[in-house]
Amino acid sequence: MEGEAKLPRDVVGRPVPRTQLEAIRAVIDYFASPGRWSQGATRGQNGACDLFQLLMDLDAEHLLEHYILIAADHLLGRLFCSLVELNDALRDHDHLMTLLERVRLNIERELQGV
Repeated sequence: MEGEAKLPRDVVGRPVPRTQLEAIRAVIDYFASPGRWSQGATRGQNGACDLFQLLMDLDAEHLLEHYILIAADHLLGRLFCSLVELNDALRDHDHLMTLLERVRLNIERELQGV
């Protein structure tokens, strides 16, 4: 995202988000390419990963899990017990991106007090 400050990096160069908004932006940026998302496997042979694994890699599950599961409930009309269960229920990459954009919007609204 042009003009935005870069996220701090850990010792192997992965971004380390500190806020919910930084975290969801990092997740959206990572999964922008359809080949980076994996359904039904934590990590694919081609290096793709599922939503849960990416959040673990970013150390962001504590920042986003609640927001993602709530958005999934509203978007998919179903309660999920875990991010792994949710990831497996997503139909395709577009479905994932719709969910992530909803999460971003919900976080932005919360920050604005809407």
